[in-house]
Amino acid sequence: GCVFHGSGGDIILQNYVGIADKCVLYTSIYDFTVIDENSVKNITNVLDVKNKKIDGHIKIENDVMIGCSTTVFPNVTLGKSCVVGANSLVKDSIKEYSVVAGTPTRFLKNRKYI
Repeated sequence: GCVFHGSGGDIILQNYVGIADKCVLYTSIYDFTVIDENSVKNITNVLDVKNKKIDGHIKIENDVMIGCSTTVFPNVTLGKSCVVGANSLVKDSIKEYSVVAGTPTRFLKNRKYI
């Protein structure tokens, strides 16, 4: 199955969306490169440090295919008819008709009509 974490925003699925097994969609993540200065003054445990939380929506447009074990971060739109390869990490929006893959995803080519 797949996991949809919708605590930080909406997950919008349009028509004819294919999501393979073991995909995870997060609408809320933490940016561990940014630390709340007030939380480190009297720190006794590294787990007490407050990190910046990023919330946002995920929109998956018509005719999108997402390969297995792909992770999608918040504030991302997967454009119409795009394809995301298996085991990918989607951190940024994908343009329509694009084929992308990788961690993080990179553009491979555009889909063609035959």
